[in-house]
Amino acid sequence: MKTNELVQRVAEKAKLPKKRVRAILDLAFSAISQEIESGQPVVVRGLGKFTPKEQPARTKTNPETGETTEVPARTVVNFRVIKPSKDKEEADS
Repeated sequence: MKTNELVQRVAEKAKLPKKRVRAILDLAFSAISQEIESGQPVVVRGLGKFTPKEQPARTKTNPETGETTEVPARTVVNFRVIKPSKDKEEADS
């Protein structure tokens, strides 16, 4: 699902203008990004956990040419889905 599709669905369900929903989602995504950039994990109940993870610098080799290249260290985001609680599953039934 793309952001525009998410905005469309939320706007329809909440009966809000798309511009307002877009602004709210942009603020939420911005807050999540800032926390991750500061090295803090972010948990969104019912969805999952975003965790920053450091990948160390490494050397990689091009299999075709045999040329080696240094890949710098970087931070990536790991996402783990949180299983719904039993209470939530029973409520959905």
